[in-house]
Amino acid sequence: MALRDFGLMAPTVFAQWGVRRTDDFGDIVFNLIGAGLLDPTTADDRGAFRDHFDLGNGLVSGYHIDAGESLEESL
Repeated sequence: MALRDFGLMAPTVFAQWGVRRTDDFGDIVFNLIGAGLLDPTTADDRGAFRDHFDLGNGLVSGYHIDAGESLEESL
């Protein structure tokens, strides 16, 4: 979703939000659970977010820009 919504700016957007590691998403999820905004399940595990992958690399590695139809095709 981040790549779809922010493209190659996704790492910058996440950095502005203070999200630098996948662990940070775990913190967000468990803070939402703690605030009563998400319902916990027995399968919830903070460890599932720990070092899942390199967030910066994961957001840009293999990124493909879909240019859609060419300008000539749209005229």
